[in-house]
Amino acid sequence: MNRQELIRDIKKECGAFPNTSQLAKYMGMSRDRVRAEIVTGLEYIKTGKSKQYFVNDIADAILRQRAM
Repeated sequence: MNRQELIRDIKKECGAFPNTSQLAKYMGMSRDRVRAEIVTGLEYIKTGKSKQYFVNDIADAILRQRAM
């Protein structure tokens, strides 16, 4: 899966600004693992108690993790 396909798939399942709970459900991971491995260091939008992340940044982080 390339970057564009990954972005489209995440947008379809979670929207353009998913939070950690949505990502955890999408990826089949725990929220703690998503926080530790995917969203650490990414910029976010704080909405109430939730932090929403930009889907392009998430896709880049996932691809970086896969390359390791």
